[in-house]
Amino acid sequence: MNDLRARLREAICAPGVASREELFLTNVRHRDLVQKAALAIEHAERALGEGTGEEYLVLDLNEALGSLGEITGPVGIETIYETIFSTFCIGK
Repeated sequence: MNDLRARLREAICAPGVASREELFLTNVRHRDLVQKAALAIEHAERALGEGTGEEYLVLDLNEALGSLGEITGPVGIETIYETIFSTFCIGK
């Protein structure tokens, strides 16, 4: 979760992007989707702290990804799954 937060912070604070105090969403729908994504990430973080298996956290993170994808366009979940499964050894 710390890596995810760091990467989001890097993207938001990249050169040419307004400071955090200057960031705001003018579209109510976008604001609601960003809030929904933030809640899903918070839920995943809380579940991780409670010892929930990582495979279950994917559901919350996928919800966050879907919410953000409604703003930016669809995100290829297949690519994310390929990355996840390439790093885990799954028994036969």
